[in-house]
Amino acid sequence: MKKTDITAALKARISEGGLGIDGTWPNVDPQVPMVRPYYEVRIVASQREGEALDGSVKREVGRISITIVGEEGTGESIANDLADDAADLFPQALHLPITGGEIAFRQQADIRIGVRDSPDWRVPVIIQYVAVNT
Repeated sequence: MKKTDITAALKARISEGGLGIDGTWPNVDPQVPMVRPYYEVRIVASQREGEALDGSVKREVGRISITIVGEEGTGESIANDLADDAADLFPQALHLPITGGEIAFRQQADIRIGVRDSPDWRVPVIIQYVAVNT
């Protein structure tokens, strides 16, 4: 189980999930100026546990954030609806296969309160996962 496999599976789920808007990824510059609404993906935390002598990892516990970025002053509905759609991509009990293991989502995604960040309105969606060797 490699970090690259985990990241690729998470990215694929988001990019193929049908949000209908463009997004940005960690350490990748957007190809064009972003037009609101869009999403920003960040890996906000991960912890690896149970490393074996051969270097393989037994388990990784992590969190990703999908922040929906809307235009300030246009109301909350569009960003909140997109946040619901992003959360629906990772339902509780979802299992995604990866090389050498799987990623499990053991709880619902957490949609946080929207915040103003002029000229943006941002609604973070926090998703917790556990990746394990099989």
